[in-house]
Amino acid sequence: MKLSIPVIAQRPELPTGCEITATTMMLQYASAVVDKVQLAHEMPYHPTDPNQGFVGNPFTDNGDSIYPSALTDLVTTYAGVKGSLKM
Repeated sequence: MKLSIPVIAQRPELPTGCEITATTMMLQYASAVVDKVQLAHEMPYHPTDPNQGFVGNPFTDNGDSIYPSALTDLVTTYAGVKGSLKM
């Protein structure tokens, strides 16, 4: 089965924002009205721990990463499926 997931380019706005771009694609597929820049501003940030938030700045080439566990609350806010998320 082929899913009709929207394809969203991370560049030019988010050169190191692949995680939040993929999250945006997933949420749009689930009918959430969101965009990647909005979510990049809303996701948590942390200076050193990607389990707590994005390390660095996804709007620049100097961003690092964010792990799925740090995105659970944001995804739950828009998808409302906290009990069924396996992140």
